[in-house]
Amino acid sequence: MLASATALVLALGCDHVDILVLRPNMAAGGNATQGGVGGTTAATGGGPAEAGTTAEAGTAAGGGVGDAGAPNGGASPCDACTLVGQTCVNSVCVSAPEHPFLAAGVASNCMIVVGGSLYCWGRNLSAELGVGDTDQRLTPTAVFAQQQFAQVSSAAGEAYCGVGTDRALWCWGGNDNGVLGLGDRTTRKIPTRVGTDNDWQRSALGSGHACAGRVDGTFWCWGRNDFGQLGLGDLTDRLTPVVVGGSERFTKLSLGWGHTCALGRDGSAWCWGKNDLGQLGLADTAQRLEPAQVGTEHNWISVEAGGQHTCALKQGGALYCWGSNPDGELGLEDHDNRAQPTRVGTATFREVSLGAWHTCAVKSDGSLWCFGQSSSGTREREDASDVAVPTRLGTGTDFHGVAAGGDQSCALRAGGALWCWGLGSFGALGQGNEDPHPLPVEVQF
Repeated sequence: MLASATALVLALGCDHVDILVLRPNMAAGGNATQGGVGGTTAATGGGPAEAGTTAEAGTAAGGGVGDAGAPNGGASPCDACTLVGQTCVNSVCVSAPEHPFLAAGVASNCMIVVGGSLYCWGRNLSAELGVGDTDQRLTPTAVFAQQQFAQVSSAAGEAYCGVGTDRALWCWGGNDNGVLGLGDRTTRKIPTRVGTDNDWQRSALGSGHACAGRVDGTFWCWGRNDFGQLGLGDLTDRLTPVVVGGSERFTKLSLGWGHTCALGRDGSAWCWGKNDLGQLGLADTAQRLEPAQVGTEHNWISVEAGGQHTCALKQGGALYCWGSNPDGELGLEDHDNRAQPTRVGTATFREVSLGAWHTCAVKSDGSLWCFGQSSSGTREREDASDVAVPTRLGTGTDFHGVAAGGDQSCALRAGGALWCWGLGSFGALGQGNEDPHPLPVEVQF
């Protein structure tokens, strides 16, 4: 076992992971364990984004603005944003921190450490750990050693997909809805390659559906489509990747249980699919079969889809949430659903991650805050009732890369160490047992 493994970056939790598409040979710079994508990551052999020379952007903690230069001399600032895979807000390139190297499922996690090695642990009933069997693992276990990974994502604890350092796409685990994209519904116990292309950037999975971005800027989706969550204009499932029309206008996708959301290159927010609880933020509860814009604003820097709720960050760090709220996962001091974006308090945040029934976020000062279902680690007492307002966990101010899962969450701390908290069912916290931990505990690799 390695001592405390240093992660490259951390990704989103439970049922979705962000996708960021960068144009070939261009990347946003920044600290590889805190903000930005590509650049430093690619330099260490980890990220699928290639180090770029057209423009560089600094870390976006708190919605910070990177220093991007327009290529070819006469291009507009927004053209420069598109080239480096960022969002253009008020003619300035902006990005929220990207963390594609850990995926938290319902009761399992997978993480890529420096060098591209993949480790998984926790629940394995559907072979989602990719270790060749269905036995749970109480501590991080090496997966498919012959392949180096650059990104990993999970789907409700039943499947995972990842992109290799060679840009090949791999998926494994449960496959009832064709979520593996392999043309069938058969479970795979080890990572299995999707097609033969080597032009993938990032993958993302929801509950039964998945999407991935290519280097040409397009997004492709597949799997379950009973609510139109694939964005293809119909309700037909797909067993292999299909391009989403007009997806070049997006920079990131995030997938929930039955809905999908995207961040536009112009700072707009878009959602589609299931909407019975207002999770699309469109001021109604009608499902959408194709992408629909959320409001008219163009100052969003991140949009995250959770189980049945959604949250987003605006430039400057204001946090907005909407959708399902039975456990207080919207952080609005009540349990009422919202059908349109509603601001969470007055504090500013630099990143947010949504689980199945809870939400965790890192404030601009590096402190960690969670709200929603208490069993997921939103309170310091494991027997506490659900909390409907952001509540601080611990006293640390060095958190980043938070990933909210089903009943557990994880985050990176200074130096790259991984810490997890919440329920320990199936060994989800990587502690060698199934004990719960209401406060973050370090995971040893």
